[in-house]
Amino acid sequence: MPFHRFHHLTVALLLATTPSLSAEALSVKPLTKSQQLPLSKKDRAAQEVNLGWIPPALAGEGLKWMGLEGEVPSWEDLRGQVIVLQSFRAPSPQISKVREAIEGLGSTDVLFLPVHTPDRAERFDGDKKLSVGLDQIPVLVDNHGELCDRFGFRRKTTNVIIDRRGVVSAVGVRTEALNALLQEMLAVSKEEAMEAEPKKRSAPKTSDYPPHNPQVGSATNRQGEDAPEFSVAQWVSKRPDLQNKTVVIDFWATWCGPCRAAIPHMNELQQAFSDDLVCVGVSNESPDAFKQGMSSRQLNKPNTFSYSLALDPSAKMQRHFGVRGIPHCVVISPDGKVRWQGHPSGLDSEKLGAIVKAGRGAGGTFEPYWTKNKR
Repeated sequence: MPFHRFHHLTVALLLATTPSLSAEALSVKPLTKSQQLPLSKKDRAAQEVNLGWIPPALAGEGLKWMGLEGEVPSWEDLRGQVIVLQSFRAPSPQISKVREAIEGLGSTDVLFLPVHTPDRAERFDGDKKLSVGLDQIPVLVDNHGELCDRFGFRRKTTNVIIDRRGVVSAVGVRTEALNALLQEMLAVSKEEAMEAEPKKRSAPKTSDYPPHNPQVGSATNRQGEDAPEFSVAQWVSKRPDLQNKTVVIDFWATWCGPCRAAIPHMNELQQAFSDDLVCVGVSNESPDAFKQGMSSRQLNKPNTFSYSLALDPSAKMQRHFGVRGIPHCVVISPDGKVRWQGHPSGLDSEKLGAIVKAGRGAGGTFEPYWTKNKR
């Protein structure tokens, strides 16, 4: 069945008036706990690499469309509509629940695309008992798992929402939360959404990044390695969104004179690359010592810091990098690799700009699951 016919069969008439919202409505917002499926941290991270980006292409070895007439659509063809992708293994009661949630919206601008994982996919083909709830719906069967790996789909049924811009806006969504989330996304007009240019992922080459710093200083050289999980005990400032960003970690302390002297430089770097960069000053001081140090050295004045601050008395990340002298900076690209280390004075806008440019569009990496673990 063609997609344009399918979504008219799936849902009712679009409400006549749709309010125009600001750019804030087009931003990707974190889900509340009640909206999230209880996924493992690893499984959720596998899906979150796509947040804010054009989704992976509906192509790959072993893909088979069922119930689709005409050409396979591209995401560009579907822009302007809100799309729900659900990974599943037939038979799945969640299919009917999603259809009910969508039909209850009364909108012709929502598409539902179930994606069958490789788990027993060979049994699904042509078996009517396993196709309950899938009548008059195009279904994508991923026999080899390449597409499922790109979306981070594992064995647990999960929902992903692509907004009118053609951007992945929510992952790991509970079926019960779909109705409210879809209403929010439908409130953005097609015209407003189409004006926003979606970001396309492009994997950078290692050669695109600047050379490693030969003068790491008093620390273990981790350049080129996978960065550890970002972990702090307490955020002093508002917790920033690190997803798809280049991250600069500045290990420092309030009692450290050279650290304080580097604050204006760190401010300049954050301001210069504000759209693609998150700088975080991480101190291993206790909360009381940090508070006292901020006050006694007059660091708690407004606008002293243009970047985020956090505390980690256990010095977990600092120990990973073997930092024996501060200040010490670590630059991590969006794909989770350590790209630079050293004294902040050695990190100028040219070096950091090259890292940001190379990492722009890289997002995260797709971790093999189905293509690695054969059923």
